[in-house]
Amino acid sequence: MTANILFVGFGHMGQAVAGGLRREETQHVLQAVSPPNEETEKAAEALQVRLHHNPSDITDTPDVVVFAVKPQAAEIVVPKYQWLVGQNTLFLSVMAGITLEKISGWLAPRDQDLSLIRAMPNMPASIGHGMTALYAGYNTMEDDKVLAEAAMQAIGDIVWLPQEELMHAVTAISGSGPAWFFLLIEALAEAAEAQGVPADLAKKLAIQTAKGAGVLASQSHDPVAVLRENVTSPGGTTEAGLQVLMEEDKFKALIQKAINAATRRSRDLG
Repeated sequence: MTANILFVGFGHMGQAVAGGLRREETQHVLQAVSPPNEETEKAAEALQVRLHHNPSDITDTPDVVVFAVKPQAAEIVVPKYQWLVGQNTLFLSVMAGITLEKISGWLAPRDQDLSLIRAMPNMPASIGHGMTALYAGYNTMEDDKVLAEAAMQAIGDIVWLPQEELMHAVTAISGSGPAWFFLLIEALAEAAEAQGVPADLAKKLAIQTAKGAGVLASQSHDPVAVLRENVTSPGGTTEAGLQVLMEEDKFKALIQKAINAATRRSRDLG
C-alpha cells in the first residue's frame, strides 16, 4: 500500500518513522513541515522527504498526517491542519499525553467525523527496534488501521490497546523505558570501573550484557522470573548481588515509583 505521508514536525521521531519506511524500500511519498533548520534539512534530503517550512506550502494532499511535535506545541500546531478534515485523511499522533478528544477538538470543532489514531513509539524506533502502542478513535476505518500498522511496523513491533487510558502507562513503560535501561547500563559500567575495569571494556560488558539479556527474554518461552532464577546458583555471585537488589523489594519498589511518576506526568501533559 503506497501512501502520501506528511510529518508535522520532523525531529527524532519523525525522522525515525521516515527512516523505517525508507529501509523497507516502500514507494511512499514523504513530506514534512518543520521550521528552517540545517540538521532537519540534511535529514530530509537523506531520507528523500519533501520539506516545507509552512503548512501553506503543501500542494499534494496527504493520505496520512503524522503529528510529531512536542505536546506543549500541539494546541497551536494541530488546528492549522483543519483544512484536511473531510479529505479521507488519516491523522496519526505520536504526541505524548495528548488525548484523541483534544486532537479531535482542535481539528474538527464542528464535530466532523475523523479518522484518528494515537501511537506511542519509543527511541529504539530509530534503529528499527521500536515498541509502539496504538489506539484508534471510534470513527477510524479498518483500512486506516492497516495503514497505521504498516507505518509503525517499519520501526519495530506494535500492540493495539483496548483502552486509551492505558496510553499513559505505556508512555511510562516503553516510551520512557529506554532511559531506565540506559541508566542501568550506565550504573553497571560505572560499578565495573570502580572494580578496576577499564572504561571502554566496562561499557562494552554492560551494553552487551543488557542486549543479550533482552534478546534472550524475547526469544525464550520461560517467564523472565524463571530466566533470572536460571542465572542464580545457590550461594553464588548472582545470588549475592540479588540479595542486595531484592532486599525488602526495594529495587522493584523504586521502579514502580518511577513508573508512577512518569504516568502522572503523561496525564498532566494531556
